[in-house]
Amino acid sequence: MQIVSFDSVVMGNAFNSDDIYAKAAIKNVSSSAKVVKVKRYYNVNNALVDSNAICWGFCFEPKVSISPIGISIAAGATNSVDFSGHVYPDKDGVARSGQIMYTFFVDESPNDSVSILVTFEVTPTFSVAKFLTGSRIGSLYPNPASEFVELLLELKGYEQAKIAFTDITGRIVKAVQLSSAEAVHRISVQDLKPGVYLYTVYINDKAEVTRRLTIRR
Repeated sequence: MQIVSFDSVVMGNAFNSDDIYAKAAIKNVSSSAKVVKVKRYYNVNNALVDSNAICWGFCFEPKVSISPIGISIAAGATNSVDFSGHVYPDKDGVARSGQIMYTFFVDESPNDSVSILVTFEVTPTFSVAKFLTGSRIGSLYPNPASEFVELLLELKGYEQAKIAFTDITGRIVKAVQLSSAEAVHRISVQDLKPGVYLYTVYINDKAEVTRRLTIRR
């Protein structure tokens, strides 16, 4: 197994973020399909991450530390859609941070595994600049959103980028071209109905990341 990309730092607002989460893309580098599960490790006494959950195809209750189901990843394929690690802040306005390690392993051979370490932070004065850590493509913030979202993405002069939103049926419902003159892109989502969407960021027509966005009103 191999980690292609992941959110190493995830930020939220200490007053009003009720769900902050990380995404990851996992590749099967073997020559045959593998059934993969995920397990989390964290400090249960940490005030930020004491309430968290994993999604692997399905989202499980916070008490579940190992995904009950496995997902088959074909030989040479990358799964960038099914995993998300969620933290549920208590919204008391206090700045906190905590780390969770997620291990992806082959069900029939648990030693065939790979891990990521994600730092979750909440602060009363959220700064999108924090997303400069790790990938140059940040996660949309806020999430859940109601009217607008912001995306940190720094483009080189020759690069062209867009973001596309798809509904649960896989239909593209919104696409926006992103300007190379900006590092923080403000995108209206007022025309999206409440629900869960997937969004994909394309650079020069190549899909770079796919993540989830929740719209609430």
